[in-house]
Amino acid sequence: MIGIVMTGFYSRLSQAEVREVGWIYTLVSFTLGWGAGGFFWADALGYAPAGNAVVAVILSFLLTGTVLFSFAAQ
Repeated sequence: MIGIVMTGFYSRLSQAEVREVGWIYTLVSFTLGWGAGGFFWADALGYAPAGNAVVAVILSFLLTGTVLFSFAAQ
């Protein structure tokens, strides 16, 4: 859901708004968001070894830290 929600929000942005957000932030946030979502799905479906839910939670916290840092920097 993390990656799907992020993609939905980004699909509504204009090209000028995407440039204002920045490509590095976009790449980092989408990598963390889709990575966390992938680890959650793999854990839920039983494909992931034990401990991957912890990695997904850590990626989710890094994603929120990235958002807080970007807003503070602006």
